Amino acid sequence: MTVDGVGFDDFMDTALYGGGGFYSSGSAPGRRGAAFLTSPEIGPLFGAVVARALDAWWHQLGQPSPFPVVEAGGGRGSLATAILAAKPRCADALHYVVVERAAPARTEAATIVDARAELPEPGSLGMTGVVLANELLDNLVFKVVERAHDGWRELRVVRTGDRYAFGMGEKVPRFDHIHAEVGARIPWHTAAIQWLSRARCVFEQSHIALIDYGTRTTDELARWAGRDWLRTYRDQGRGKDPLRKPGSQDITTDIAFDQLAPHTLSTQADWLRAHGIDELVAAARATWHERAAIGDLEALKARSRVSEADALLDPSGPGGFLVAEWDTPT
Repeated sequence: MTVDGVGFDDFMDTALYGGGGFYSSGSAPGRRGAAFLTSPEIGPLFGAVVARALDAWWHQLGQPSPFPVVEAGGGRGSLATAILAAKPRCADALHYVVVERAAPARTEAATIVDARAELPEPGSLGMTGVVLANELLDNLVFKVVERAHDGWRELRVVRTGDRYAFGMGEKVPRFDHIHAEVGARIPWHTAAIQWLSRARCVFEQSHIALIDYGTRTTDELARWAGRDWLRTYRDQGRGKDPLRKPGSQDITTDIAFDQLAPHTLSTQADWLRAHGIDELVAAARATWHERAAIGDLEALKARSRVSEADALLDPSGPGGFLVAEWDTPT
């Protein structure tokens, strides 16, 4: 027997972005009292490394001028601020665009860079550029699918009074190749798949880099005990049942990256090292050793950079995140 209800993706969209939703009410990553800290909020080092990556992609794409860079889900502009402060070689050509759906965060980002609510239309910024996002995919709405006795079925959200619960919906044959115990659940990244398709059309020639937490395959999530890939956050801590009190907490998922078919996939730690974080940290260590006795601002900044690197490279934290990349055209 199947139920009507709504898909978890529709429920999540309302809970995060509807009237009184978590993000539409002003909550955002990295803000004091907000739900969690992202890599850019740890400190400026992450942005400095991304700036080096932008220089590499600018050269790879033929050093276009202007050089449009679209950061999707850029929030209040924390990453943009750090990138601009790093003064990349491409700075004179750089046209940095933050795309942020939540109006409060977008308004703040607009004081720093070009800020918009939606991805630019194809060709509107030029033919060549970069699309990047840090921890965007986990906040794009998704469906939840559960292994039943007769295959995988979508879970629907049913409301009874002021309470919500999951009910069994229609079969989803696309996951029949994944073998798991009855009751196992997985995310179906429908919105992320659609978003990526649009992002690949923004430029005729582009590099796309998306950073998020997740697994390489959907099969890995299907075998996770405790179904911990579906999480909620509130006040820099873990939240409660995702169906409880919509709008009071953030809702996220680990990303099963095989559903997006990236051209390359690496850990954040490896990616940061490939773009020179070790060189930046070595320079910071040298500055700290030279100026530690003085204890001035430059010394303190250098010591902070070393601490930031430890956090960003931590394999049990951000260092274990995955970086998916695509080149368009291939």
